[in-house]
Amino acid sequence: MKSKFFLTLLASLCLSVGYAQSVVINKIYNSGVTSPQGQDDVVELLVTQDHLDMRNLILKDFSGGSAANTTSFSEGAYFKFKDVPFWRSLRIGTVIVLRRLTTLPNYQQDTDPLDKVLDLALETGDYFEYNNSGGIFNITNYDMLMIKSGNGTGTANAIHTVACGINDDNATFEAISGPKMRTNKIVPTSGFLYPMNTSLTLADFSTENAWYSTTGNPIALTWGTGSGTGNVAFVNYLRSLGDYNYMHRSGDEEIAGNKSFSGNISIGTTDSKGYKLAIAGNMIAEEIKVKLQGTWPDYVFHKDYQLPSLTELEQFIGENNHLPGVPSEKEVKEAGNISLGEMNKILLKKIEELTLYVIEQQKVINKILENKK
Repeated sequence: MKSKFFLTLLASLCLSVGYAQSVVINKIYNSGVTSPQGQDDVVELLVTQDHLDMRNLILKDFSGGSAANTTSFSEGAYFKFKDVPFWRSLRIGTVIVLRRLTTLPNYQQDTDPLDKVLDLALETGDYFEYNNSGGIFNITNYDMLMIKSGNGTGTANAIHTVACGINDDNATFEAISGPKMRTNKIVPTSGFLYPMNTSLTLADFSTENAWYSTTGNPIALTWGTGSGTGNVAFVNYLRSLGDYNYMHRSGDEEIAGNKSFSGNISIGTTDSKGYKLAIAGNMIAEEIKVKLQGTWPDYVFHKDYQLPSLTELEQFIGENNHLPGVPSEKEVKEAGNISLGEMNKILLKKIEELTLYVIEQQKVINKILENKK
């Protein structure tokens, strides 16, 4: 029995640590629509951990809140992020806009994560599972939302919680461990709340009363880029971290789309030695193109090119143990590398010179044969 309890406790701790403030609730919109309840409500999430696996996470809406509620919230409805590859590795700074029963005209889901914005209908069966056994997912003036791991019941394994319009002694809220925000501002009808982000750190998502509250047309609202000066700056800051962390991520990963880097890339080494791409090990490619800055050695065939005589060539080889114009063994060892493009130019030049020698030799042979007739 003790062993079973310990394993359960350990699993719970692993879940909590693994997802600790990896994603936060960034904006809440209350449409005020009562029939059907929850229609056009919106929750915006912000990913704060790079390559976050959101599979099986829970977005939960508790019910029963009010200004005078000092006892508890009751179990509400929740959406579960489906166990599909789509949620496997979200980049830091990704904003996820989740719409409930949206009636926006000409609404199109944004399912491309490359711009770090996702805009999804919660009722889409491809990405979410809805459980309303404990109530209805419906954002009200007095409300509490939670993103959590584990199962959909209770408050264990909370990743981030936001409570709006309640006082500071709500038993359910006070018992929650982990990052949480409480504000005495309600979620206004046909309005929304978003954090001030005064310090531009994750600490802003564990404060009290640091939220803006305003009303606005949901069609005109900006989604996916943050709201207000501080929140927009924090979203952009996280996205810049994503570019850095991308260069330092370990493990297997499939990369889709185009990527641009302003610095150097090192593979198998931490020292690029100033080169744009450094690889410590083997490389395979179907084709490699080297764009040279200098001239191609066809000048060897120009009439004014001074081709060394074979006697001069023999003398140089005897004195230096390498061809003229070709790096010596000592030079290559000291440099530690050769330039692929430059070496191909040198080799081509020697082939062209050799061709001229062969042509001259053939002329001599032809002349000897002609004299023997």
